[in-house]
Amino acid sequence: MAEHTDITNGAFDGFQSRSNGQSLSAVLKIAALKPNGSLKEYESFNLTPEIGTEFRNTDLAEILRAENSNDLIHDLAILSIPPYHL
Repeated sequence: MAEHTDITNGAFDGFQSRSNGQSLSAVLKIAALKPNGSLKEYESFNLTPEIGTEFRNTDLAEILRAENSNDLIHDLAILSIPPYHL
């Protein structure tokens, strides 16, 4: 089962969701994003924490056409999230 993070810090505890009656804090919990390792085959390095990861000799069109493109795009998206948000 995925870990969940309460992104509201309990701010909506007293409010109920109209759709299912749960507290909004329960509804707004999100699953923690974890990379699946699909980018390991690509040469990369971290420039700085602010700039992030650079991939050398990588063609974005190749990633989009790959059989595992969903996994690759998922991992690229996680790279764009600062580590303190994961």
